[in-house]
Amino acid sequence: INAEYMGSSNLRNLMANINQGTFFLLFLFFCIRCPDPYEANPFYVDESTVVKGDYKWEMKLKNHHQSSPTIPEIMLASVTIQSLDSKVLQFKMNDANAKRWEVKLANPNPGKDYKRELMTKMGFEYENDPFGFKIVDPATKETVVTTLKGTVSSLKFFDKYLELGMLFPNKRAFGLGERVTPQFELCKTRQWCVYTIFSKDQASPEDFGEPAGGKQAYGHQPFYMIQLKSGLFIGDLVLNSNAQDVVLVKTTGDPMNVYHKMVGGIFDTYFFYPGTADNVLKKYHNLIGKPYLPPLWSLGFHQCRYGWPNLTYVKDVVAKFEASDIPLEVVWADIDYMKDYADFTIDPVRYGGLGEFVKTLHSKFMKWVPIIDAGLKYDKNDKYFKLGEEHGAFIKSAYTRKTLIGKVWPGYAVFPDWLEPYAATLWDIGLGDLYEQVQFDGIWIDMNEVSNFCDGECNNAKEKSNLRQSKSIGPDPHDPGEFDYLPYYPGNRDLNHKALSMTGYHKSNNDDEDKVNKEYNLHSLWCVTEAKATNNFFVQRKKRPFVLTRSSFPGSGIFTSKWLGDNYSLW
Repeated sequence: INAEYMGSSNLRNLMANINQGTFFLLFLFFCIRCPDPYEANPFYVDESTVVKGDYKWEMKLKNHHQSSPTIPEIMLASVTIQSLDSKVLQFKMNDANAKRWEVKLANPNPGKDYKRELMTKMGFEYENDPFGFKIVDPATKETVVTTLKGTVSSLKFFDKYLELGMLFPNKRAFGLGERVTPQFELCKTRQWCVYTIFSKDQASPEDFGEPAGGKQAYGHQPFYMIQLKSGLFIGDLVLNSNAQDVVLVKTTGDPMNVYHKMVGGIFDTYFFYPGTADNVLKKYHNLIGKPYLPPLWSLGFHQCRYGWPNLTYVKDVVAKFEASDIPLEVVWADIDYMKDYADFTIDPVRYGGLGEFVKTLHSKFMKWVPIIDAGLKYDKNDKYFKLGEEHGAFIKSAYTRKTLIGKVWPGYAVFPDWLEPYAATLWDIGLGDLYEQVQFDGIWIDMNEVSNFCDGECNNAKEKSNLRQSKSIGPDPHDPGEFDYLPYYPGNRDLNHKALSMTGYHKSNNDDEDKVNKEYNLHSLWCVTEAKATNNFFVQRKKRPFVLTRSSFPGSGIFTSKWLGDNYSLW
């Protein structure tokens, strides 16, 4: 029954096949247990805690339910509503009693060009019991979003399941990435749609919002805009890095319900008030950070291809461009140039002389950009592995309490833990070593969702004996089974699929961080921190950065450009 409340199709199939008598007994049993623990909104305002400042309102929400060890629910929530600008409002809801994972924007000065407005002029209204709110556009007096009682809205806050349901006044919605679809408008041809958001190595599946979800691509972009009847747009960013489904349900008439179903973190929602699409996007980028300025040459003509077998072949490609008088500014190199597909290396046989070739390109005012993958080769004799191990710079396994081992192009691989400062130092050393061999002009970062050819983690024969898959090898907070059974699976799929183990853990400085600094929370953020470290390599050497990433998250554009990943040349 609980699964039905949270959108599972499996239970619906089960209920369709059991006999009516059994169904009646189940119905009676759950009615006796009312109220249902997954009811739409059990929260109410503790009026004694309400503090209304000029630009920020704060309050505590209590839960009507009784605390239950079997259903870990947030019993006391802290809520902050604040005006960031006359056109931007933040709604934030957190656990008042315990530390939870919370995303911090990569932008060091979020909203620096904003001009704050008094909360009393922001059109924000709320009700006490059940707690709900609506936002009325001060200019037009139109309600642009509501969660008030009487609408099909929801507010659920469990340890590993959060749901926020809102009613918007129109059906035309755009955004929610990363997706591949010929339909720019969301849910254009369906009555209800599910869009999964969680960075995933998935080669461009077409996503029409089918109910099963799970067709997301490389990036994690929980931002969307809804067009009003006036032609203006409103924007909504739900800043949460955990796996989530966004469900769009069209109602009779014009309105549409939008449900955010997340498996961790907090509610941190930014509403962008009505304006033109350009104006809403400008306010959005003022919050998350404006895109970096790439070098002029990066706007020229580029040539890239996976599968170039050797340097002779590459030279021939460039020569044919010149002979055919076809413009060419930049030559790219996929993993073919590496020795055994290991980062920061050059194959001395197939690509011997690469450094001299790139000097020749430079003499013709051309540039060269190599690929670098996320995983470093797992080899106890490898320089970068040894340095990383010595400084604790890799993501750790909850099974072994040692470095987590995955698998990508070089075979077994390990992955920098960007919360450990030495990881950026190690990255800089590796890029510096490569630069001494060949003077590259930019860096193409790939496989950084992070992608993994094993589901969770994999180990060679020597390491397998150290695994104890059935139970924890130590006390919490590093329990290998912590995420084995979730109340909800975005995309109807194990989150470990083609990813690092969700129980993998990162550096922490205290017990509170120890509980939340896990791959379960950080997975979709890995790309941002890698892009920042790569960008910084160029900045430290007083060069204008050019970085191209496959995965992305709000704010990654501060450090990198974005490519669309693998695709099929079917046209």
